[in-house]
Amino acid sequence: MEFRSAEQAVRFAFNISERHEYSRSDPMKVRGTNTADLSPMDLHAQAAMIVNQVNRLPTAEKCSVLAMYGRGKDRAQAIRELSDLLLPQVGEMGKGELLIVLCHWVTRRPSIRAIADDRGVSYRKVCSWRSTVLRAWMPLQTRAINSLHDRLVDGGLTITA
Repeated sequence: MEFRSAEQAVRFAFNISERHEYSRSDPMKVRGTNTADLSPMDLHAQAAMIVNQVNRLPTAEKCSVLAMYGRGKDRAQAIRELSDLLLPQVGEMGKGELLIVLCHWVTRRPSIRAIADDRGVSYRKVCSWRSTVLRAWMPLQTRAINSLHDRLVDGGLTITA
């Protein structure tokens, strides 16, 4: 299967892993009539190989990728670990605020207005926190995606520009 970027490959892997119809067998071959299509088991195997490469990243990079693209408990744990890693770089806010801003960034919930109301600060202050977190996090995320791209290409995955 071809992907346009490492991000697309990671999104595919986490989306496929949570979709049940791709993990069920298809003995009657009723899904995917095109002979070039991958079978549901092939798609699931492709996703497993991509997730395996994500899990082989260094801890900080793995947490960054899982926080952005992961699902469920893995994402929640990655956000907590990522907050521990970023806390020294975002000095002006506490760990609670950092966790909420990270959750906002990856899920778009809670809203900036809700965070401001909950924390008793202005909307602009939360926007400032968000910018601070992104300045600390995005270099790590970029490094993680570049490293993952190299690993996926070395592993035989086709990524076209």
